[in-house]
Parts: sequence; structure tokens; C-alpha cells
Amino acid sequence: MDNAMKAVSPNSKRKCTDVLCLVLFGAFWVGMIVIITQGFTHGDPDRLIYALDYKFDQCNRDNSAAARGVDSLTQAIPASNGSTSKLVTFGGRDHSSKPYYYVTGTGP
Repeated sequence: MDNAMKAVSPNSKRKCTDVLCLVLFGAFWVGMIVIITQGFTHGDPDRLIYALDYKFDQCNRDNSAAARGVDSLTQAIPASNGSTSKLVTFGGRDHSSKPYYYVTGTGP
């Protein structure tokens, strides 16, 4: 047998050289599965799919205070001097029948 056939012969001693890359790739996928599980368990995947309008009401959802599980949708915003505050009310509209956000103008 000549040297060229010896180099490609299946009987030659071979070893795996990419074990470290395989271990790192497996660790990457385990980490990704952990992150996805945590995201779905503790997060809100609908925030990635459905848009928000200008008052932070999410499409395809009831945004009332009762549905959100809060007492009020009004938040006090302190002024720059810290003395007086401004009350801001966030949305609260029911968009459960509107899955998509479509704007047909310049404002409300």
C-alpha cells in the first residue's frame, strides 16, 4: 500500500478534534432554552407580537385597570423643581377586538 492510500484508509487511527466546540455549542443551546423558559414563565410574549398605541395600550388586549390588575392608571409625575406634580393617565381602552395598530392621521 502506498502513502496516498494510507492517508485515506479507514483503518488509520483517527480522533475527534472538535470536542470543545461541541461542548460549547451544547452549553449555548442549554442557555438559550433556559432564557426562553424564563421569558415565557415570567414575561409577556404578546409584547413582542402586538404593538402599543400612543397611550401604551396594547393591541388585542383589554387595557383597563381591572384587567391589568392595578388600582389606577394615573401616575403622578414630579416637576423638574420637585415641588408640584402632574397627573398623567395611561390609556385604559379595550383593544381586544383590534389585533393590529393602524394610524390614519396625526393624532387622537
